[in-house]
Amino acid sequence: MPSGAGIRSWAMRGGVLAFALAALAPAGCGRRSAVPVTVVGLTCATCGMEVRDPRYAAARIGSGKVRPFDSIECALRDSNTAATLYLSDYSSGTLHRGDSLVVVRAPGAIPSPMGAGLAAFLDKGRAERIAVARGGTVLPANRLGAAPEGTR
Repeated sequence: MPSGAGIRSWAMRGGVLAFALAALAPAGCGRRSAVPVTVVGLTCATCGMEVRDPRYAAARIGSGKVRPFDSIECALRDSNTAATLYLSDYSSGTLHRGDSLVVVRAPGAIPSPMGAGLAAFLDKGRAERIAVARGGTVLPANRLGAAPEGTR
C-alpha cells in the first residue's frame, strides 16, 4: 500500500474499494486498530473543503465506498448514516471506528474546521484533561447525534 502523498492518487485510481474492505475487516482481540489510510488531501463530502488537518478528519465507510470529511461536524451532517463512522484520534491523527472514541466539545477553544470545537480521543483520560484545560465537555462519540447548533 502506498504512503504519504501517494495515498491520494492511489485512492483516486481505485484503491478506495480495497481500503474500505481492509477497514471493515475485524480488528481482532478487541483491539482498537487504526484504519490504514488517511483522507487528508481529499475533498470533504459535505462542505467541499479540502481535508487538511488529520486531527479533525472523519470518514464514513460502507458498501465499498469511503466518504471523507474535514471535521466531525461534517460527518454528522452526512445523510449516509448506514455507513460506519470513523473519527480521527486528535493525538495521533489516525482514523478509528467512531464507537471506540470519546469526543471533547470546547467551542472557541478547539479550532475544528467547522467551528463546533469537536475533537475525538481514543484515550478517555487525555480527553478529560483537555476538556478541563479548555473548558469543554466529554461525551462518547456514539452519543453525538446531529451536528451541533451554531456550526458552519
